[in-house]
Amino acid sequence: MDYKSLFPDFSTINQNILYPDFSLDDVRQYLGEGVKFKLLKSVHNAFRTALQFCNVAEGDIVLVQSMGARYALDTALSLRASPILIDSEASNWNISAMMVEMVINQCVALRGVRPKAVVVKHHLGVPAFMDEVSAVCKRHQIPLIEDCIGAMGARFEDKLCGTMGQYAVYSLANPQNPADGVGLLIHAVPEFEGYLDMHLKHDQVEFTDPLGGTYSYADFTSDLERRRQIYEKYLAAFIDVEGLDFFQKRYSYIHPNNAYSPLVIDQSKTNVNRDDVIAALEEAGFKGYCPFLPSLNTIDRYKDVPFYGCRVGKYVSGSGLILPSQPSLTDQNVDDIIQIVLDTLDKKK
Repeated sequence: MDYKSLFPDFSTINQNILYPDFSLDDVRQYLGEGVKFKLLKSVHNAFRTALQFCNVAEGDIVLVQSMGARYALDTALSLRASPILIDSEASNWNISAMMVEMVINQCVALRGVRPKAVVVKHHLGVPAFMDEVSAVCKRHQIPLIEDCIGAMGARFEDKLCGTMGQYAVYSLANPQNPADGVGLLIHAVPEFEGYLDMHLKHDQVEFTDPLGGTYSYADFTSDLERRRQIYEKYLAAFIDVEGLDFFQKRYSYIHPNNAYSPLVIDQSKTNVNRDDVIAALEEAGFKGYCPFLPSLNTIDRYKDVPFYGCRVGKYVSGSGLILPSQPSLTDQNVDDIIQIVLDTLDKKK
């Protein structure tokens, strides 16, 4: 195989490899034995490399999850590919495997071509239904790229997010600025390993944890455990409140990292919208909350990108907020936040 023919502009990533010698143990400890990875200078470089490995060129179709996969979409557009946005399914807010299959079949029937890649995002640390998505991709022989930004620590069944597709991208950076950080590219294509080692430049860089600090894997797991405790307190408080959808483990094989505490508010049932709750949190002086990012198909910048869906992403992204869950919160802080949400609902009854 002529690998150079697969990478027509491979020179653009020759200088992007980063090799953190003092933190490799942390990365390997997290990923486990046998997982192949490279560290690139940015998330965009990692996605670009993954798409190039899938032989994506100008005009090629790439299916991208509409909820949250902005960096993958931007990278596909920068390659002058023809991305198509795919809506989420309602139960875990990630890409709909049924919709992926439908669009693949339409591409083959109407255009006579298959998509070159499918990008699935584990949105807000919640794993997608990887068994269903993987089965569709395998059936049609299309590479699967996992967008794991914000999903460190999440698992599907016993598999770590990022180890189930041909390629996966993590951001080793503060989640508020993931594109500014190092792009961790995981790959399951052995024949590329030697070629990468020959052509990518090795430098050193400080390992930056995705939850916002520069610390060890042990520190990361400790902070994630505290975020899980906070998540469980929120879940216990909101699970039976009508009109509140606080993501819960509906399936025994879905293991979110619980790094985020997402709350979706059904205004038709509560007379409250997410902005009411945000205003109440702000008035009480709490920080660390934010609204869901809009579904990509609703952003003017992407208005010309085709979209297939049932408006699940539009509803969820327009009605949801992420509650404060930083490890520095005390149990009393969390109790106060819960009370603020419940009081806001009571005022609107």
